[in-house]
Amino acid sequence: MIRYLTERELKMALETKIMIIVGIGSGIILGIPFTPIICLIRHVLIVPFKHKKILEKAKRDGHVVKAKLIKWHDAPSEWGDGSTDSSRYIGLYVWEYNGKKYKAHFESQTPIQEELTLYFERNPRRAVRERALGLHESPIILCYLVSALIMSAVMTYIGVLHGF
Repeated sequence: MIRYLTERELKMALETKIMIIVGIGSGIILGIPFTPIICLIRHVLIVPFKHKKILEKAKRDGHVVKAKLIKWHDAPSEWGDGSTDSSRYIGLYVWEYNGKKYKAHFESQTPIQEELTLYFERNPRRAVRERALGLHESPIILCYLVSALIMSAVMTYIGVLHGF
């Protein structure tokens, strides 16, 4: 036997569908301001535990470069008075990957090294020292998708449970 929905049941089903659509739509929009929070959580809770795996993958993929020092100078003082801090150094390094040259400044508290070993995940322009690997190439799109998914689920739950 076929049972037809009453007018009240149809109205409730339609309201629920609308609340789900509104929840997903608002989650996509509200995901934008929460993306930095998701990236920060990734940096604090995920990257430190996966650092060794990221480093091994970079070595396996050949994402290791030797950077040569071009020039260096004492770092500016933190006081902002124009003086320099002789306990900190800033060096300009250059490296080559696949025939293309890249430059970057690196700071050091020990005497500046003539050569650095740098690693990168995907982009050779973002090559960093070993301890910073995984912190500079944050997958912003993935962080946004996770943020939008969480916000969509929260907004849909609130919308269906409590209404807007």
